[in-house]
Order: sequence, then structure tokens, then C-alpha cells
Amino acid sequence: VNQFICWHLWPAYRVGFLFFIFLAGCAVIAVHLVQKPCEELIKKTANSKWNKWVILSLPVATTLLLLALNYLPNHEPVSSIPSVVMLGPSVYDVKLPLKADGATDGSVLINPSLLMQGTDELVIVARQHRRSHQRESVDCPLWKGKPVTCVDEIWHSNIVVGAMSVTYTDWNKWL
Repeated sequence: VNQFICWHLWPAYRVGFLFFIFLAGCAVIAVHLVQKPCEELIKKTANSKWNKWVILSLPVATTLLLLALNYLPNHEPVSSIPSVVMLGPSVYDVKLPLKADGATDGSVLINPSLLMQGTDELVIVARQHRRSHQRESVDCPLWKGKPVTCVDEIWHSNIVVGAMSVTYTDWNKWL
């Protein structure tokens, strides 16, 4: 769990050597601020009537802490890809600021295509993509005579189309 919390706090999408130093430092801090005090608390209450309540409250407190950490602000992944690359005299590769409006399922827009229709209409087509998985043990084949659990990776993909009015001045501001 620690590595996922640290990755969520890390300021860049990609990690390198420094991330693992940060991860090790967070692990040391967790040992000294969480594990050792909990061990002392359990030792002190070992012969007390409160021992079972202390032991039961620790997982509940951890669960509440993890739920609270889930509400930390989410940051956008940082990319080293430049926003505009000039490939030729009139050819540009542009990183489009497209997002799936109202998508709460973690889907992203990929492979966008643009079409200028007429003098002021921009048509955008892209794939809305996400993955999910299901874990089940029913209807799975036996392996060496023993039941197994199947994990199905499901790729969800939709084509989305949008259009908007864009003026020549808007294009110049964006590019």
C-alpha cells in the first residue's frame, strides 16, 4: 500500500531512481511513526482488559486513514512530450488538451483526429478508452486437477465525436 500512496504523492507520472529513495524514506518514517508506537501500545495493554479493543481499533483506524488519503487532490500526470513540434514548414504535431467530459470511470481519450469543415467548424473524433478486470473462480478450467481463479482483463473502447465553432483567431491563440 505504501508504494501506491507514495506514487500518488510523487509530482511526476514517470518514476526514476529518486522515487525509490523517496519510497524507502517513507517506509522508514512509517516504521517509526506507526509500527513501533503500535507495538509499544500493544505491549502496554497486553495484560489489560482493553487489549482486544486496542487490537480491533488499529485496523479500523488504518482503514479510516487510507480513506482520508484517498481524498488528497489528484494531480495530472506530467509529460515530457512537448506541446507543439514543428515537423515541416506547415506540418505540426500538437498535443491536444482533450478530456472525456463527465467521465468518472478513469477513461482517457486517445488517437484523436481533427477535421476542419467549412471555414469555422472543427470536428474531433477520438477513442474513449479504459480497462477493467474481473476476478472469478466459477466456470474456470481446472489446472492439474485443482480449481483456479480466472482474472479477465477487459478493454473498453468507444468512438466519441464532437464539433465546435473555431475562428482563425482561436487557432492562432492555441498554436
